[in-house]
Amino acid sequence: MPISDIAQLRAVIADKNLAWRVRAVPATEVHSLGADQPLPELGVRAALSLGTDLFAQLRAENPGVLLNSKLRISDIWKYVRLRPTAFDWRDRGIIGPVTNQGYCGSCVSFATAGLVAAQAAIELGTMALDLSEADQHFCSSHGAHCGGWNNQDSLDQVRSRGIATEASFPYMTAFDNPPKPSNPSDPKSLWAAYCRSEPSRRAYRITNFTAHTGDDRKTYLSTVGPMICSFTVYEDFDNYGGGAYRHATGAVRGGHAVLVVGYDDGTGTWICRNSWGSAFGGGAQADGTGGGYFRIAYGDSNIDGAPFYGCRGVIAPRLIPIQFDPRKYKLDERFILR
Repeated sequence: MPISDIAQLRAVIADKNLAWRVRAVPATEVHSLGADQPLPELGVRAALSLGTDLFAQLRAENPGVLLNSKLRISDIWKYVRLRPTAFDWRDRGIIGPVTNQGYCGSCVSFATAGLVAAQAAIELGTMALDLSEADQHFCSSHGAHCGGWNNQDSLDQVRSRGIATEASFPYMTAFDNPPKPSNPSDPKSLWAAYCRSEPSRRAYRITNFTAHTGDDRKTYLSTVGPMICSFTVYEDFDNYGGGAYRHATGAVRGGHAVLVVGYDDGTGTWICRNSWGSAFGGGAQADGTGGGYFRIAYGDSNIDGAPFYGCRGVIAPRLIPIQFDPRKYKLDERFILR
């Protein structure tokens, strides 16, 4: 729940010498979450920046997290001196529009869909790709329900089964029409009836995904592509109205996943796209916040407590060949290849 006493919240922010702006949240604006607690083995990943031997350990314990052959810890020092002090993928025109997860705990699927679409623009030149968060959330191993998820399993599903285009399963279809349980006795199967099977799904896959911590994240962001991350949401974050967010007051609401589009060492912040619609943060502002985007201070709200994830090797779906039988059509025999 957002904090209702706006005046008191502003006073707390001022007393702590924080710089972010506050807004009242309309009753019609929904801020759902949905990122599970970090997996137990994340303690191993948190030390990735210390050496390549830990990458080998990570791969042995988590076969879904693959090494990226084009960016290893041993290569990082080649880029550090060239890494800019600020970087924002929005300047490159590859970040899609702000989306809205509504009341469903599907933030991980929204962050994942945004990440893969952005990487497809970078690697394949496929601009304005719209991927189906509904396909990712309801039709994958996650299950056809609105419960939360985690970044690792979500990306592993894109690697193994792919994520379909929005046209195959529009997100709002699940909510504009009454859910149809595949098993009435199982409340977690509400949206299963909307899921499409192969080969009708036109799905984009990824070759691998990687986990990054420390300054490796900035190097990755400035040389490879956007990332996704999870952090702890406190009640005051709902009232965010622009600027560099730092937790000021309020209880923990839960975990949340977002798309990280850049960073800024000057303000000490990560730049992120949320999935709460374009009204989040107020109108678009000169510092790049608002309109669905926010900045959050390095280390704040446990944002540095788990790795950021990136993906590589986007694979576009193959065209389904059309079976053509000339006997069904009245064609000149001269134009029928034998």
